[in-house]
Formats: sequence, C-alpha cells, structure tokens
Amino acid sequence: MNTTTKTRLIVVGGGGFGNEIASWAADCYAAGRLPALDGYLDDNERRPLGYGAPHLGSIADYRPRSGDELLIAVGAPTTKRRLIELLRERGAR
Repeated sequence: MNTTTKTRLIVVGGGGFGNEIASWAADCYAAGRLPALDGYLDDNERRPLGYGAPHLGSIADYRPRSGDELLIAVGAPTTKRRLIELLRERGAR
C-alpha cells in the first residue's frame, strides 16, 4: 500500500498579493523548488489566480489535509496574524 501523501500547495488570499504569490510559486515550481500550486482560499470567490489556480473554498470553511502547505498572501499584519492563528488552531502548516 502506498502511504505517500501528496503535498497540496495552497495560497491563502485571492487578491493582488495572492496573484503575486501565485506567480512566484509558479516560478519556484518551474525551478523544481515547490510543488505545483493547487489553488487558493479566499472568503470571496474571485477569478482564478495567476496560472489558473482555482478557488478551493473559503478560509472560514477550510479544514487542513495531511500534506497541505499554505502560502499566506495577506498584506495587513493584524489580519495576517489572525488568519495564521486560526489556521494553526486547525492544524495547518
């Protein structure tokens, strides 16, 4: 039985900074540094992020899976801190 867990790389935040992070993630993927970007979380569904990363759901409804790795793309420090605390409480990395 294969017990390998697939890493899902997910951007948290679908605004302009999310698009910038998605672009960086695509460059890192092309260089072999990160897995492919699976999508983004945002409480407001928006168009796909750069490179076609789809909306995976809201931050409020997100429940981490084994292997999920999050890139926080929120610029406001207090909002970012609140989101990180919320996501860590749920077991996110």
